[in-house]
Amino acid sequence: MREYVIEKDIKLLCVTAASFPAGIQAAFSRIHSIVPGAGTRATYGISHGSPNGIIYKAGVIALQGEDGDQYGCEEFIIRKGRYIGRVVNWKENVRQIGDTFQLLLADARIDKNGACVEEYINDDEVKCMVRLND
Repeated sequence: MREYVIEKDIKLLCVTAASFPAGIQAAFSRIHSIVPGAGTRATYGISHGSPNGIIYKAGVIALQGEDGDQYGCEEFIIRKGRYIGRVVNWKENVRQIGDTFQLLLADARIDKNGACVEEYINDDEVKCMVRLND
């Protein structure tokens, strides 16, 4: 694991998956179909627990002046701060994402009110991160 710093809040335009994990791909397809130029923007996955299970959001970075209402989607802010994480090749083995988050969530320093953040670096790699307490 290594530490990453996100210097400023990142605003995303998102779609919530209908189910986890089965609905993830459909959520990414949906956000890419409703946000113009989504395929050229940084792509993220956001997840967190709830009483009903895991909530998963597929998102793309919002451009200056954009908001979710324009495209009928949600917004999510990735909070600036220190994160722990690692990069994995999800195409080799998609289970690496879940395994990595299990390790990260066991760290006593994490922000218990935070979310699991997936930053898709390229077609094969994803940076899995969890925010640390301030």
